[in-house]
Order: sequence, then C-alpha cells, then structure tokens
Amino acid sequence: MPSSLYQRYRPKKWADLADQTHVKVTLQHEIERGQIAHAYLFVGPRGVGKTTTARLFAKAINCEKREKKSGEPCNSCPSCERIDAQQSFDLIEIDAASHTGVDHVREYILSAAEVQAGHGQYRVFIIDEAHMLSVAAFNAMLKILEEPPAHVIFILATTEAHKVPATIISRCQRFDFKRISPDIIRERLRILADKEKVAVDDEVLSAIAEHAEGSLRDAEGTLGQVFSLGTKKLTMEEASLVIPRSTLGDAAELIALCLRGATPEAIALVNDKVLNGIEMSNFMTDIVVWLRMLLLAKVATQLDLFSQQTIGELRTKAIDQASGTSVEQLQRMIDVFVTRRGMIGQAPIEQLPCELAVVEVCSSSSATKDEPKKEKTKDDDDNKPAPATDKKSDAKVEKESKASSTFQMDEVKTRWQEVLDKVKELNRSLSYVLATALPLGISDGKLEIGVSYPFHQDRIREAKNRLVLAEATKHVFGQPLRVEAVLNESEKFAGSVS
Repeated sequence: MPSSLYQRYRPKKWADLADQTHVKVTLQHEIERGQIAHAYLFVGPRGVGKTTTARLFAKAINCEKREKKSGEPCNSCPSCERIDAQQSFDLIEIDAASHTGVDHVREYILSAAEVQAGHGQYRVFIIDEAHMLSVAAFNAMLKILEEPPAHVIFILATTEAHKVPATIISRCQRFDFKRISPDIIRERLRILADKEKVAVDDEVLSAIAEHAEGSLRDAEGTLGQVFSLGTKKLTMEEASLVIPRSTLGDAAELIALCLRGATPEAIALVNDKVLNGIEMSNFMTDIVVWLRMLLLAKVATQLDLFSQQTIGELRTKAIDQASGTSVEQLQRMIDVFVTRRGMIGQAPIEQLPCELAVVEVCSSSSATKDEPKKEKTKDDDDNKPAPATDKKSDAKVEKESKASSTFQMDEVKTRWQEVLDKVKELNRSLSYVLATALPLGISDGKLEIGVSYPFHQDRIREAKNRLVLAEATKHVFGQPLRVEAVLNESEKFAGSVS
C-alpha cells in the first residue's frame, strides 16, 4: 500500500478531483457524448492534478461498466481496478524527463501504439513533463499525432507549455490547469486528517495551505510529514518542526517599521533574521509578497484574488496596515525591494541588499510624513482667490518668462549644477533623485526636466519637493521656476543636451 497521502487518497472519481471544474466538466461531456479527441495537452503548475486527471480520464473511457451518457467510471470492473492498481496494460505512463531521446519515443510510444488495446477500448499514453522531450523525439511523434491509430489516445502533461513545439500543440486539445486556492487546499487537508483520524488545528492546515502555493500535492506531502510526528493531536508548536518556516509575519513587522520611517529598528530586525538563520532571499521574497498583499488590499479587496492570498489574521493585518498607505507608496516600495532582491548573490554581505532597500523606503516614508500638511496648505492657497497684487506679480513673471525663454534655457543648462548644489543644501535626499536629471526645455516659467525612473518622477512631484525646487531656482536665476519631471526618452534626452 502506498505510504504517501497523495498516493493513498488519489481521486477515483471526478467529484474527488479538487477544483479544475472547467477541465472536469469538459472532459466528462466528451466521454458522455463519445467525442474523444486523439491527443490532449494538460498545462499547469506542479501538483494541481494534471496526471491525476489523465488517469481518471483513461479509467473512464476504458470502464467496462460505465453507464451510458455518463462520464463517471464504475471503479469496480477489472479495467478500473487494474488502472487503480497501476497494473493496466492499456495505460502507459512515460516520464519524459528520463526518456528524452528519440530512441525512447520509438521504443515506448511508436512501437507500443501499434499494439491493440487489451481489456479496454483505448490504449492511453500519458507523457509527463512532455516539454523535456528532445526536438528529434517531438519530430518522431508528429506523424502519429497527425494520423493516430483509432485505439490510441495521447495525453501530454507539462509545466512549461512554451517549450513544447507549436506543431505538437496544434495537434492537441489543450487544457490549462490553475493553481488551487488555499481555501480548497485547506478543506482537502481537513478531509484527509479526518480519514487518518488525526486532530489537526486549523492554524496548522492554514499554514500548510499557504506554503503550498497552489500545489495540492505539495500540501498533502507536507501534511504526511506532520502526521509522521506520531501524535493524534497536532498543534502549530509541534507542526513547526516540519512545516517550512514562514517569515511573512516578520515581513509585516518590517514594513510597519518602514512606514513609520524607523530605520534603526528596521535594520536591527533584518540583522536579527540573519542571526536566526533566515535566508535573505526567502525573507525578501516574503517582503514583496506582503507588499503585494497590501496593494491588493487597496485596489482589489472585492476580488477573490485577494482572499485567496491571505488567510485569517494575515488578511486582517494586511487590510489594517494598507489603510495607512497609498497605492503610489506601495508601488514604490515593491519596486525598491524587487530591485534590491536582484542583488542577492552579488553583494559581499548577505543582508546588504535588504538593508539598502530598508534605508531607501524609510527615507521616502520620512520625507512624506509632512507631505499631507504642506500639500493641504498648497491646495488651500490654490483654491483661494489670489489677491490682485499676486495676479499682477504672476502676470509680470509670465511676461518676463515668455520674453526670455530662449535665453533662460541656455542659462539653465549652463547653471544647472548650481541648482543641484542648492537643492543638496536644502534637501540632500532630493539631490540624489536629481543626480541623473537634465533640463529639457522651458516655457512660461515652467522648467521641464527628464528623469529615468517613475519613482524619481513621483518624488519630484511631491509638494514638499516642489517648494525646494522653486527656492533653488529662485536662488540661482532670481525667480522661481515651476519644475515638471517627465520620463526620459533616450532620443529626446540626447537631443536636449547636444
């Protein structure tokens, strides 16, 4: 008897197959109507039921006692029993990862396909990890896929459909399998625990479901390891010996510190994780996952996508933490951590990329703390009727700007470094953003500068930084300029400085 849970409790009827309703319904209808295709391509992530579905399909079409107009196997006839016991002559399973060559295809597929079915109506060939076949092997299969014997059905399963030649795909009926949601995985694990007569805390099942990342087979394998602890009552404390350690809670704590601009505390947390043996690649991945949760909490709370990714307390914490952020801020933070994560493996110090990301996002958070107050003041001023003297002054500035635009642009290019020096004196962090920016043009008192990144554009547009730029340009040119940042295009950028 198989020792692993997913083998012992492999689905024997369509109703037992977790999720994948779109695949189940279509295949059952084909069986009921007798409209069986000669070749199928099952595409999807690992552990979502591709091979299990292929076996169920093979069992159903070869079932000797299947009712008419039904796609459900009886599970009691000799054909069904042989397939369940993996002893059927009519079901041939091939692992393409270890049989990649053309010789294997000729021996195990082409030659075997000439043999008539034994007890069933069809000989079914399940080729797992089909993308691993060599080009010559695929070419050898083209002819039989184009003109297959009436008694032969091919089912190719793959996790990487883009590696399967288009000539093969075009000869198959394709089904795309999706990742299984944590809720469905948790429900399935609860059923298995009941069958095994083991009491498992919901917290344990939720942790396993989250870690599985949509793979039911992985979840069942982890649950089997937890069962091996040998106790009839499993709590999270005991299961943590087996369940891979998650740092999602630590990621949530780190982001909370970053949002407060608490750089020292955040750096200390990162180094504490290193001392406790946490791999920075995994930790930074969890940070990005958590930030994504916050983003979804802002923009997609009504969608299943958000509820599938967060369970219980994590969902509540994500919603609460997201309420104190903006979509733009979360986008910037994700961009920073994703970029810095790419430095892992190149940095001489393991935690350095994470520390750099923390410093960058904490600096940004600190800079925006006072932004609402200043932004409100600016908006209030904009909404108030301007005094007659202000209008006169603005008109005078506008007139002067129009009269001397060309001269001013030449002067701006010549004295741009002076502007940068003044900005550095007023706001050092803003000077870093402007380090790669160059003036592009000036019109009606508005100076347009080119920047390379959306993050830089957003920083320059902040009310606080607009005031700094106005003061810096007034100091250098004798009058404030309204600075507008645009994303740089290489041709435009090159032309502006020539």
